[in-house]
Amino acid sequence: MWPSGVNAISEFAFYGCTSMKSISIPNSVVTISSYAFAECSALTSVTIPSSVTALYRQNNADYSRAFFNCTNLANVCFLGNAPFDGGQVFDNDPVSIVYYINGTTGWNTTFSGVPTSACSTCFIPLQTGGIIQPVDLPSTTATNLALVIHGWTPLASSPYSDGVNMSDLAAAIQLRLQQDGQGQNWDVRFVDWGASSGGTPQGAVRNAVNIGAQTGQQIVTAGKYKKVLLVSHSAGAWMAQSIAEELIVNQSSGIQVSEAFLDPFVPGTMLPLLLQRSSDDIQYSPSGLGAGIPEAENYFYVPPTWPGLGNILPYAANYAIKGIQGCAGDKAWWDAHGWPVRWYKQTVDNPTWSLGFGLG
Repeated sequence: MWPSGVNAISEFAFYGCTSMKSISIPNSVVTISSYAFAECSALTSVTIPSSVTALYRQNNADYSRAFFNCTNLANVCFLGNAPFDGGQVFDNDPVSIVYYINGTTGWNTTFSGVPTSACSTCFIPLQTGGIIQPVDLPSTTATNLALVIHGWTPLASSPYSDGVNMSDLAAAIQLRLQQDGQGQNWDVRFVDWGASSGGTPQGAVRNAVNIGAQTGQQIVTAGKYKKVLLVSHSAGAWMAQSIAEELIVNQSSGIQVSEAFLDPFVPGTMLPLLLQRSSDDIQYSPSGLGAGIPEAENYFYVPPTWPGLGNILPYAANYAIKGIQGCAGDKAWWDAHGWPVRWYKQTVDNPTWSLGFGLG
């Protein structure tokens, strides 16, 4: 708990606090002094409010080093205009990008030696997992990108979503593009976020939003993509939507975005008696998926197999998979929640099955 009205964080105030995992500094704070959060080894996420105008170096300090040697600090976001930089603020930290809210002023391409990038919203701290690893975007001449994103993985150790291997779907998309003579035009990547997709489904959704925001910025920074296709299953839908929203915010990038949701998980529709609701579930309603995306499709199984599934999305073209001949298969082999994934893969393997827009 922060003291009421605190306006400065003094030198060495939280030095070596190894139990601190994330910080949301109160908006009464104006200055942060030298080594204020240095050596906080468990710290992964920091949100700095718009009230902060300076990260000072004090007394005999050569540099600010406010977050010096925070060896797990990966997520940093400033809510306001660029503050005074006392130097080496993030020295010896793994943070690779300092984010700031789109529309704020005074930002350069780097802050305290770390590259900067605008974002639409500051990230929700990770509930599980550690440093976010960026998606492997290869150095190719491809101008289009397809990302295949798995959902909640209770074991948090494999690319499987409810018995469905999404990496197989990624491989099928890549093969289809090669067979159609489009292989050189597309980068296809399977996004394995297993380390942060375990725990509760709600926690996985919040992590997905966080990772998606950073991935969206990574795609914009790559500066080479004209089209991005996002194919997601279950809780992974929120990573896809978060990526899409970041691409839309950066309209100057001119990227055309398409989304395909495969039985997306929506925590705002869960029954509270079955799973504990979190205070922010209301944000994650069906209207949050596909909004602002001209090409969004939703393939869902009916009747729902679990609370939060089987959603009709108001901003997407909706297809009830159970009613489409040939998609279901044997439940002994395919859990119903995975049938939309199987259907989508069949449309990739055999394009005559396709509905809606394709890869071209």
